[in-house]
Amino acid sequence: MLFVRCSARSLPLLCFLTAEFSRIVYRCFFRVLSTAGFYELSEVKTGKFGFFCPPRFAHQNIAQQKVADFGFCPYNLCMSMTHYFEDAITDFFFIFHGNCILVKKLNNAGGLAHELPDANIYKKCVDYQVAKDWFAEPQNRYAAMTLAEPQPVPQGFEWEPLRSLFAAEHPAASLAARAAGIANWRQNTRFCSGCGGPLSDDKYETARVCTLCGHEFFPSLSPCIIVLVKKNGKLLLARHKQRNTNLYTCLAGYMEPGETIEQCVEREVFEETGIKVKNIRYAKSQSWPFPDQLMIGCHAEYESGEIKVQQEEIQEALWFSADELPQIPPPGSLAWELITGKI
Repeated sequence: MLFVRCSARSLPLLCFLTAEFSRIVYRCFFRVLSTAGFYELSEVKTGKFGFFCPPRFAHQNIAQQKVADFGFCPYNLCMSMTHYFEDAITDFFFIFHGNCILVKKLNNAGGLAHELPDANIYKKCVDYQVAKDWFAEPQNRYAAMTLAEPQPVPQGFEWEPLRSLFAAEHPAASLAARAAGIANWRQNTRFCSGCGGPLSDDKYETARVCTLCGHEFFPSLSPCIIVLVKKNGKLLLARHKQRNTNLYTCLAGYMEPGETIEQCVEREVFEETGIKVKNIRYAKSQSWPFPDQLMIGCHAEYESGEIKVQQEEIQEALWFSADELPQIPPPGSLAWELITGKI
């Protein structure tokens, strides 16, 4: 046992040296952990409590600052944030799991309505650490989170397909689509495509920045066309092989580099059915965050050719009259609006 004799004058110096030594050891400990790919430690001001949270859980507009003295913090040592809501005005809280959103169905005079969770439910998900990711956009007055696994839901609430908000023309449908799209982008954009470094949230924009090379990544969209082809009053509908195999719907596909919307329509229809079209007209667009599409709806008229389906993608393509339709996509989608003549 080593005893150190010190005077009253040297006691403050000794305390300082002890604290400084502890700080250096603490910092080195987290630096070693950082080599395993752990997240940077960010300080988030959350009212009277000082909790810490990795950047992927902290929104850029909250006072977020790297704590240089401590360096890095592993994910499982980070605590939840519970007082963000005291500092921002939030109109809507979105809780997602897969392609579903947590809502409460209400019957009112105008029909079926959807009620979104309130701040208390949202904060409980954070406090109980069931959220896979969460973020907010104060400028748009909403907060959103995604759950890794289905959790017991509050009384009266249930998981509903996000498209149900589109069908009901909910006032928050557009923001919900934005939130879901950004949540998917955050999930799929975690590392730099240039150097492989981990990404952290930008402090001022809806973007992510590489912690190694500084490259910025912004949310991106994948534009798709969806087209209703008509021939003598009949509609060309197809059944896909890979998804929704029980439904007949419009032909659709992703735009390719260098294409115009019209060129994409011509190519997709011909590739999938062997039909050539003319008189292509724009109808309407729709955000479709599954995971990141912008659907561009069009009408087109039959020009020539016989149906010969693309075996890799299409099971069957047929002409249907408007009064004898097969099973089609439900309301809430651009396909439903095109097929039923709403647009």
